[in-house]
Amino acid sequence: MATKCVAIPVFTGADLRSWISWLEKFFVREDFTDDDDKLNFAQSFMEGEAILWFQWRQSLWLFNSWEALKKSLWLR
Repeated sequence: MATKCVAIPVFTGADLRSWISWLEKFFVREDFTDDDDKLNFAQSFMEGEAILWFQWRQSLWLFNSWEALKKSLWLR
């Protein structure tokens, strides 16, 4: 079986709805169930202002789950 190459979108602060939707589908397809795995994966695909915001919020322990991160992103 051939390995698929998937283009993972990078979040820079724009188009939040599409980025979250893409990750949600990916997490289901790849059977991501652990919140730490989801948070680590998500932060790997953030750049610029988005990753700076994530690191600042994470340093304050403001989210410890994928759901909490999504809520924070929508409220930012």
